[in-house]
Amino acid sequence: MSFVKKILEKFNKPQNHKIIHKEYIDEQKKYIDDILQYNNIKDKTQQEYNNWENIIQDLASPNWTSEETYNENQSIYSINSNKKSESSLQLIEEKNQSTNSYQNSFINLNEPINLEITLVILLISLSFFSIIFVWIFGILLLWRMKFIIRKLKLADDDYITEINPFEIMFTQRQINNIFQMGNDIENTIENLVNGKTKIEDFLVIQVCIINDIFFSSDNQRLYTFQEAIRKGLNINKIPVKIRQITDLNIKWKLEGSYKIVRHNNFKNIIISPFAKNGRIIDKKGY
Repeated sequence: MSFVKKILEKFNKPQNHKIIHKEYIDEQKKYIDDILQYNNIKDKTQQEYNNWENIIQDLASPNWTSEETYNENQSIYSINSNKKSESSLQLIEEKNQSTNSYQNSFINLNEPINLEITLVILLISLSFFSIIFVWIFGILLLWRMKFIIRKLKLADDDYITEINPFEIMFTQRQINNIFQMGNDIENTIENLVNGKTKIEDFLVIQVCIINDIFFSSDNQRLYTFQEAIRKGLNINKIPVKIRQITDLNIKWKLEGSYKIVRHNNFKNIIISPFAKNGRIIDKKGY
């Protein structure tokens, strides 16, 4: 019986080794695939993978039926596995180093480029603002030159020109609604709008320049022209005569000068369209 038992053990032992060996091969093959897939280097290590395939084929050969061959190949597999891991880590490290060096070189190359772009944008911005400043300064200079030219012309003599009536300031806060010729202001405005009366039918308004501002001494006519334009009279400018302020004699109007007549006789009272706040002013403003 013992002889038969030994024979059976002899035949069963290689069979058991084959079963264990097959499971081991499957596990190691799966392990290799996981390593290659995890590190994304399957394409670069295809040759080494083929070497592993050869090893696996050797493992499947009949030489593995003995324990010595099994143990020897297992040790070889462990050594190669360690080499494989070291090779994979080395490839990953080299790849990271190359990537870092490329990024560093890219950053170093971009530093002067970014500086140049910043300088170009800054110069363009400064040029744009300088152009705006020059235009503003030029417009203000032209506006100022308009009054300088008029003053130079006025130094020679009085002259007539056309001005927008809304650029002329009044020199009185109140005006009478009746012209000296007896015409009513409201009727005159309507006649101007309807075309029955023309601007040329009136005397030219006299103005003077004070601090680059036009002031009129003919407040009734100026008011009439402005209101007629507001109501539809199609004109933009009116003829005016520019004179020296000393010749026009309107300083007393600007300063609010007038002669105050004190009323001491309380038995009589004076009724006058020129009376205001207990003060009486004659027709000439004195």
